[in-house]
Amino acid sequence: MPVQYTSILAEHRHTRMTASIFDCSHMGQFRLREPDVATELDTLLPRRASKQAIGTCRYNFLLTTDGTVIDDIIVYRLAATVFYIAVNAGTVAGDADQFRKYLSRTSEFIDEPADTAKLDIQGPASRDILTATGVTTAADLRYFRFCETELDGVRCILSRTGYTGELGFKIYVASSAAAAIGERLLRNESLQPAGLGARDTLRLEIGYPLYGHELDREKLR
Repeated sequence: MPVQYTSILAEHRHTRMTASIFDCSHMGQFRLREPDVATELDTLLPRRASKQAIGTCRYNFLLTTDGTVIDDIIVYRLAATVFYIAVNAGTVAGDADQFRKYLSRTSEFIDEPADTAKLDIQGPASRDILTATGVTTAADLRYFRFCETELDGVRCILSRTGYTGELGFKIYVASSAAAAIGERLLRNESLQPAGLGARDTLRLEIGYPLYGHELDREKLR
């Protein structure tokens, strides 16, 4: 994803007024599976995974043993024994090491960033754009909930989450289908691409922290 397509300010305003699509496929995704994986995650995360309902996603933090932040993450509970975790791109290797170090050897840990793309649709018109594209499940999806759905016959995970403070959704889809899905969504003239610059100004405006800036292993700034 480039810093900008047109200008950071124009993309920021368009997201606030209508909706933008952010290609966040550079971020990492882990899949964890094991009968006691929820209890094991409780030793690493301050928000208890064992109390998280299936079908929900939570903002959480991967911590050191001293309680400082390794990464800020989104934790999806796909099933009683299966979790899906979205992590920041620059911390993928360190995050994976931490999970592997403290999860039991019987836990299945899959690092799948190369196989999965992530497209973020953010802005007040995002729900209408998705439903007009045929993603009818977006109409009733509650905040920090997700579902498995289809877009043009392609299976994907749709979550009502975001990093802009606006109504928004994230689409996790196989990398091989990402370009076609992105082009399909951009046929809607209300949707425009936005880059890393606007993503950063939007999250700063709403007051969301980011690892490496407001959060790190040493302190909360």
